[in-house]
Amino acid sequence: MADVTAFISAIVKDGFQKAFAQLPNFFEGLSGRPFIEVAQVIVEHHLRLVKKPEREIVRKSLLEAYTHAAGPRYVFELPGKTRLCELIAAFGSKKFCRDAFFFACIQRRLHDN
Repeated sequence: MADVTAFISAIVKDGFQKAFAQLPNFFEGLSGRPFIEVAQVIVEHHLRLVKKPEREIVRKSLLEAYTHAAGPRYVFELPGKTRLCELIAAFGSKKFCRDAFFFACIQRRLHDN
């Protein structure tokens, strides 16, 4: 979660485009893609620190958290047209991480049943 918090804090401090461009797996032209594709790249970046058994649950949870924050109806829009930055600026990185943790708990519960 520290990695997610650092990325979300970078969005608040520097804006989405700059924070996103600083990710090691960023490539030119990606910011012109639909948000869902961009979110998948961001999630893959976060997953580098997650152990194998939990990767799929964390992947689904983070993607759900980013989708929720961006606004589900905006997932096929460009990142700048989503409400991600607006929501993060209003509520901060801690709320985003709480949401991601909540989605992880739900995913784990569904997976266990």
